[in-house]
Amino acid sequence: MEFLALTITKASSLGYWKGSKAGRRGPSLSHLFFADDLLFIGKATKDNCIFLKSVLDFFCDRSGQRINPSKSNIFFSNNVTEPLREELCNIMGFSHTNYLGKYLGIPISAKRPCKQDYTFILDKVRAKLEGWKTKFFSIAGRTTLINSVLASIPNFYMQSIMLPSSILSSIDRIARDFLWGSDLDHRKLHLVKWEQVSLPKCLGGLGIRSAKEANTTAMAKLNWRLFTEEDKLWNMVLKRKYNISSRPSTLPSNGSPVINSIRKGNNLFLKGIKWTPLDGNDISFWNDPWVLNLPLSSMLQGPLSEADNNLLVADIFPNGLFDPSLISYPFSDCLLDTIKATPISKTMASQDSFAWNGSPNGSFSTKSTCILYFKAYIFCFMNVSKIFCNI
Repeated sequence: MEFLALTITKASSLGYWKGSKAGRRGPSLSHLFFADDLLFIGKATKDNCIFLKSVLDFFCDRSGQRINPSKSNIFFSNNVTEPLREELCNIMGFSHTNYLGKYLGIPISAKRPCKQDYTFILDKVRAKLEGWKTKFFSIAGRTTLINSVLASIPNFYMQSIMLPSSILSSIDRIARDFLWGSDLDHRKLHLVKWEQVSLPKCLGGLGIRSAKEANTTAMAKLNWRLFTEEDKLWNMVLKRKYNISSRPSTLPSNGSPVINSIRKGNNLFLKGIKWTPLDGNDISFWNDPWVLNLPLSSMLQGPLSEADNNLLVADIFPNGLFDPSLISYPFSDCLLDTIKATPISKTMASQDSFAWNGSPNGSFSTKSTCILYFKAYIFCFMNVSKIFCNI
């Protein structure tokens, strides 16, 4: 396979194989290989198909391997006419398809994911439940099985895309019914609401993760990878296609199903990072968390002016020295001293960096992100604790 990959790569660089670009500024894609699965990406032209056919025939003759036409298909864009589709299919000896099936277990589709595409996840979960006798398990045993077995089945698919809300609700319903011993024939009373059960143990729940929380946390992790793994192919494709900067920020509201899924974890991701200023040119003074765990704007009431919205940390450190007169709102002396003690370099070639606020080493942490997701419950719990201590 490595020989075939090198052949396609060289042919693409010489212009014999014309790949497809991911957007105007995106990289040119020619092929994707994984084990014995091959995915060729190119323009729908007669010359392209003739060249690919010759390369595959040459590879088969030298390696002794053979292509299975019944398992090989061609997927065309909507811009390719029907006569051209038939001609190209005849050249390759493959059939045309509107659905490429699954790749590594994930459905490949250019359309927005719908419920029918992911019902197989529910079938897998139900099949796992068929061999379990609910009445012989205690609540603790059912909780352990939900966390270790049932949750692991959909978790794999949640790592790459946001599942439809109906699928997420169905996953929660299956786990909820199993926890309380309900089935199709016998409905039992649910003694505690699901929102309380799915809280982390530190907040009084059973630690059973809701499907929506688990999926949103996975999308927040993809946001972290999008802004930290600069050398990955998928990263370059998305950033160049949708003109996403290397600085963590909000994502475009319209795009492919993948970018739309990642965007659903963007708010959670932005709440979990904290900036470390070096030159201060990439950090918003009011809107980014850099001196506190929350943006300084959260301490104010009312909207900021346009000038304050555009104010950078570097702007209040002219010549590397803090100038409090450039701040429009008064701060406490303690906070001013903290800002003043922030080292800002105007001479060294340094760039601002960010880290995950909830982990000791600054890397993304799923556990801390789960706590961040239930932030409202944490504040409520802290307030109750304070009242109890005061009494």
